Parts: sequence; C-alpha cells; structure tokens
Amino acid sequence: MLGFFGDTPVTNWFNPAAPRVKSGEILPERLDAVSALALMIADPLLIRRPLVERGTARCAGFDREPVTSWLRDGDALKAVQGCTRPEAPGGCPTPEPSAARA
Repeated sequence: MLGFFGDTPVTNWFNPAAPRVKSGEILPERLDAVSALALMIADPLLIRRPLVERGTARCAGFDREPVTSWLRDGDALKAVQGCTRPEAPGGCPTPEPSAARA
C-alpha cells in the first residue's frame, strides 16, 4: 500500500469518512506508518480511496496529483465514465440522459 501513499503524511492515508475516524476512535495524526498500515489491513474502510494506478504511477484519493491531471485528460475521463465490466453477464446498463433524471 505504501506505493499509493508516496510521501504524503500518514494522516492523509486515512478515509476521513470512515466511521472509526469520524467518531474519534482512531486519530490518524497520532499514528506512525507501521501502526497506520496495521490498522488499515485489519479494517480496509480506513483506507483513503480510490487507490489509483495508471502505468507505473500510483496514488490514493481524487484530490491529489497525478489523479487531478488524469481527470483533466479526456481519454482518462472517458475511461472512468465507461463500463468497468463490459464482460459481465448483461454488460452495463445504458445510463439515462441527465435531463430524464432531473
């Protein structure tokens, strides 16, 4: 997992919406890397998401580089908007036009 976190502080490795973080049961700012990883292995909800890999680059979270640049890249944006499992039985449903949902 360390490859996804790079040189970011341990506090940024955690999903701030995880129930144990929100409740204060886990205080990421008080943890070292080894303790943080052990907690995340035991409770994957603690891991900041998404874990993104593109080529050899990895990161965690939508709000940091290189993900922010990738999302500005038209091809990358099309890739995340498409069906992630076209081989699944029945494929992916065709989304309704946004005007129809409004």
